[in-house]
Order: sequence, then C-alpha cells, then structure tokens
Amino acid sequence: MRQYKKSIYNILIPKEEKTYLWNTFSGVLLSLDCEGKAFYDGYEGENSNSPFFYTLLEQGCIVDSRLDEVGRVLFGEKSIMMNPFPPKQYYTIAPGLGCNYHCTYCFENERTIFAKMTQDTQKALYSYITNNAAQNKNLKGLYFTWFGGEPLLYLDIIETLGNRLMHYCQERGLQYYSGMISNGRFLTRDAVIVLRKQKLMHLQISVDGTESVYCDRKNATAGDFKATIDNIAYAADYLPITVRINITKDDFQDALKLTELLLKDRGLDGKIKVYVAHVREYTRKRTTKEEHTLHRKFLQFEGEYIKLFRKGGPYKLDSLGFREPKRRGTTCLSVCSANACIGPEGELYQCEHHFGRPEFVIGNIFDGAFYGENKQKYLTFAHYPKCKSCQMFPICLGGCMDDMINHRDIIDCKAYCQRLIELKFLKFEHMALSLT
Repeated sequence: MRQYKKSIYNILIPKEEKTYLWNTFSGVLLSLDCEGKAFYDGYEGENSNSPFFYTLLEQGCIVDSRLDEVGRVLFGEKSIMMNPFPPKQYYTIAPGLGCNYHCTYCFENERTIFAKMTQDTQKALYSYITNNAAQNKNLKGLYFTWFGGEPLLYLDIIETLGNRLMHYCQERGLQYYSGMISNGRFLTRDAVIVLRKQKLMHLQISVDGTESVYCDRKNATAGDFKATIDNIAYAADYLPITVRINITKDDFQDALKLTELLLKDRGLDGKIKVYVAHVREYTRKRTTKEEHTLHRKFLQFEGEYIKLFRKGGPYKLDSLGFREPKRRGTTCLSVCSANACIGPEGELYQCEHHFGRPEFVIGNIFDGAFYGENKQKYLTFAHYPKCKSCQMFPICLGGCMDDMINHRDIIDCKAYCQRLIELKFLKFEHMALSLT
C-alpha cells in the first residue's frame, strides 16, 4: 500500500483563534477546524478514508513518501532556466545608459559605458529578437522592460523600436507586453502620449523621499522633485503607475510623509500604487550583521506601513503595491537562457545590475552568447543548504541570484519569512474586499 507523508512545505499558522495551513509549493491556504487540526497533527503517513486525508492530498499538503520535494523544486527551476523555447520570452532593454541623476546608492555608479543605441543597433536588436521568436514554436508572447540609465531620455528609441516590436507581435498573434522603470523626471505630457501608444502595462517610478531627502539622495534640485510629483499626478490618469519609495537607511518617517503627499495631498489614493523598498547601498561596504539589522528594521517598518492600507486605515488597500507570495519557477527571469538583458551597444548581460560594466558582458546580439564563466556561474549555481531546508524555499528560492553568487548576505531570513506570511493573508483580505 502506498505510503504518504506531510509535505515539508506545510506551515501551520495560528491566527485569531483559528489555525491555517499554508503549503508554499501548491499555494493553498486551508482553514482547519478542531477536527481537521486533530487529524493533521496525528497523521503519520497511512492511507485513509477520511475526507480530511483526501483534501490534504489533493491540495499538496500530503505527498507520496518517495517524493523528494526539494529535488522537485530544483528540477523545475533548472528546466525553466534551460528551456530554449518557453511560451514567454523576456527582454530588459537599455536604449541608453545616461541618467539625469547621480543617486548616491546606485549600482550603476560603477559603470563605464554611457552609450546611446544607434539606428543600426536598433535594427540588429529587432532582428535578434524576431529571429529568436521565429525559432520558438511554443511562443505565446514577448515581454519587454525599458531600463537605463533613465529610459525616458531615449523616448525616440523606445517609440521607434517599440512600434516595430508591437507590430511584429500583432502580425504573429503574440501577446505584447511593455513596462518601464524610470525616475519620472521626464514623464511629460508628450512622453505620456508616446507611452500610451506603446500600450505600457506597468510603469514603476522610483522616488527617494520628500524634497530634502530626494535632493540629497539624487543630487537633484527642488525643481526636479516638484516636476516629478507633478508628472506622476498627471500621468496617473493615463498610465498604470506604481511608485517605489526607496529607503536606504532609516528614512521611515519621510516615507510616511511622501505617502501622504502622493495619496492624500495630491489626491492619488486609488489612482496609483505605492510600496516601500529596502535599497542596498552598492557604494557602501557593510558587514552582514549591519545589513541584517538594517533589513530587519525595514521589515518592522513595512509591517506598520501595510497597516495604513488595511480596513480602517487612511488609505485604500488598492493603493498598496504588493504581490501575493507564490511559488517561483526560477530565482530571476533574466538568468533564463531564452531571455536577455540588452545594453545600448547590443551587449548581453545576465542581470540588469550589470549594465555598462564590460567585465559582465556574456555575449552580444550580433554573435550570440559566449558561454563564458559569467554565464555558466548563473546557470550552474547551487542553492545554499540553509535555503533548501527552508519552508519558504519554493517562494523565495534564496532571493536574488546575483546577490547569492556575489555573497551579498543582506536578508534577515527569519523576519522576511514572517513578512511573507503576512502578505499571504493580506492577499486574501484583498480578494475578500474585491468581492464585496
């Protein structure tokens, strides 16, 4: 007779006099009554006629005793990473690496390339993407993220190249998705018109705080800050905007002031999404203990920040930008062999954090990948043992692969796991409100 076992990815969560069972691989969140909890606690692997057994088995909370659950996650990840013909292909494109700001913490401060994409390179890039697409018989859609530098400095390239790629997708019956990561300073009315025609589905604007903090972090002026906030307020009527409020140290009170400025003073509550983000200062060396302390303090603040959007809080839940914690197929889409980060000279990178740094180039759009050490160490990376033994492994997969490979230990795992549990319940709260 087949033997079973409780999944190693089951997490029991007592909450408000109830017990919930969350399986981080299947994603199911079950509410256990007293009888169900008693059955689960006493279950020792036998087959059963109990309805609790069949529910737990169906939802992945009970699995075949022979199943290596960690191996299943690892095999799935490598399958996605190595798949040359996925249904969706993702490209992060930097049409140029110039930027109007010089943020004190930015990883791009180490770049040495500041090129702008020429017309010849644009044509070669279009051929590179469409040739790859033509070889992929499983392809259902192409996904593009415009990056930089500051991509809005190169709006003419985005318009020309984006129009060609959008037309190609329409001809082939492929889904076309475009997004952008910008500082918003040049999100003018003319830019909004162009981006609407590009059918931009996601626009992330990073803002470092209110005026004084913003100017200090970005080496910007008060006029820059005012123009950016005005741009966000105008564009919110036409584009799907998410404002990422960057926190580099302990600017927590300033983040609250910026949230109030955007959602209350500028009347954007329900029109944009906002969230706070812990930003690693790439220009500063810190010990692991210091990094963990900063991350833990940020997570404590984030927990309080989220409460502002819950029932009874001053802001609408729809204004909070967050994602339900779900099983991830791979650590990062950029590391997959069929995807690419593409620089303005047609150079290929494994990660957008490498833009403008020749030592991280892994190939180019003219000759393809070079399959050198920089590419191999991402495709062959082995997860840390502590990550593989964690109940959150299917969701986290250890975090950013670039951080792991370069031994940047910046995450306080215990505090982060608790935040994932809170976000899981927040998603269900959001769904419940959506149905009312």
